[in-house]
Amino acid sequence: MPIDYDRARETIWGAPGFQVRRSTVVSSGLTFLPNATYVIETIRTDDGWRVFIQWVDADGGQREVLPDKAVRALWRHYESIMATARKERAKRGSETRKLKAAQRGEDNGLQFQTEP
Repeated sequence: MPIDYDRARETIWGAPGFQVRRSTVVSSGLTFLPNATYVIETIRTDDGWRVFIQWVDADGGQREVLPDKAVRALWRHYESIMATARKERAKRGSETRKLKAAQRGEDNGLQFQTEP
């Protein structure tokens, strides 16, 4: 059963630990998303997280609420993807530093001897 948008928003508004962040995104319709305007509110309270999403496109509008479990799953996915990206970036940086050191003729701070 879907969560009633207005009732959920009224219930959570001003709860202990209440924090809100808002974003508005306008999709130009040039991607796989239709031309639409999205309003996203991320709300955190002492009881958990909620994401309220509204969008309006040529077919009308829609409003959805993501409950705490769904928001936490999205956050875990984000953290996992970012951790992998950080590891890959660190590995590339390490390889670049090793290559540049080898080009300068260094090996862990020791100079290679060049042939006369």
